[in-house]
Amino acid sequence: MIVYNIKSKQIVILLTLTLSTITSSCFDMGNNGRRPSPIVPGSSSNTFGAVDTDTMWVKASSGTKTFKVHRVAVLGTWNDPTDYVLNCEITVSGSAQDYTCLVEVEELDLFFNGITLQYNIPGSTCNYARVTPFWYYRWQVGEGFKYVRQTIGSPSGATSCTPNTTIIWETSTDGATWVPDVATNSVANEKCQYDYSTYGGPNCCLGKYNYTIRQCVGTSPTFSYNTQSTNGKPWGGDAGKCVDGPGADTKTFARHPQFRVPMPLYKNIESTGISGAITVASPYTQLFSSNVYLANFFDSADHGGGALGPEPMKSFSTVDPLEFTGTPSAYYNFECLDKSSTIKHRIKIMVREWNEKAELDKFMTGSAGNPDTGTAVPDGILNNFRDWKDTSPGNPGAYPKSQQ
Repeated sequence: MIVYNIKSKQIVILLTLTLSTITSSCFDMGNNGRRPSPIVPGSSSNTFGAVDTDTMWVKASSGTKTFKVHRVAVLGTWNDPTDYVLNCEITVSGSAQDYTCLVEVEELDLFFNGITLQYNIPGSTCNYARVTPFWYYRWQVGEGFKYVRQTIGSPSGATSCTPNTTIIWETSTDGATWVPDVATNSVANEKCQYDYSTYGGPNCCLGKYNYTIRQCVGTSPTFSYNTQSTNGKPWGGDAGKCVDGPGADTKTFARHPQFRVPMPLYKNIESTGISGAITVASPYTQLFSSNVYLANFFDSADHGGGALGPEPMKSFSTVDPLEFTGTPSAYYNFECLDKSSTIKHRIKIMVREWNEKAELDKFMTGSAGNPDTGTAVPDGILNNFRDWKDTSPGNPGAYPKSQQ
């Protein structure tokens, strides 16, 4: 559920968007995503509330529970207990600020209840608000081979062959140098390595390819290839079916008309400001088995380093970026923009789940707690629900797929 409250001097207008609690299996079949076709945000019931005109902030709760939200002073230093007292708020009349804030939640609280992120963006210095919830690639999206060739018959020279029932599949990046297919990149029956439909998943293979079939024909002792080619065959993938996370909910967030990836919400808030809330249904009600869907905290050191750790949160583009470009939102982003789309203030939220109350208590009272106690795989005592560290530790190529 997303609730907007826009207040002027005499008129109070509120736009409420309902994010339904969606029930599904963890391993998607058919429509792959528990989500129908995109619905552009913009219509539902009205409610009233107030807007803080001086401060931009984000708060977190679930029902009657409230969760601590605090600023991180030094990015990459995630367990500095002195950060716990830094409020996640910006005085908008001051200089431009870009804050990263952590929401601290015990793992079962998050799994069972979900989370609501309340936000306030004043209109005194902001012309527009942009809200972009967390989303990622649940399945790896990729561009298929540019050339695929099927040979029927055994090659016995550069242009000669031996007719038989042998079938050889080959791929090429330039149409000149051919590489025999291997099991890990099977193109048998023109299958792309990013097409997971065989396993009940989506087809995430993008791009087009040229297909050639060569059949050995002739009369002994002269045999040669009869060749037929078809150019520009689409691999047929839909990247929109390969994404997940709260931002992928099409009842609340529109999709790019061409690329099919989630789009942010924009609102003109000049002089009025905006307050609202994003409510994310709990993994429990969605029949998930982990917190990966909504707990977006990651430490790049756990994922091979780099500015953005987990591979599913990184941008992907085809060779021709106009064909496909998709940049996931690794954060719950709340932004104050001017009329030229320059970011004046931004709050980036990371939801972090804790495996043990005692460790969170340490952090809350001035000691360096450890949110990841327990083994890498849930052990039934601590770390009962996977987060991003458990999903792909040290392995940037691991995707959640059915693991959420």
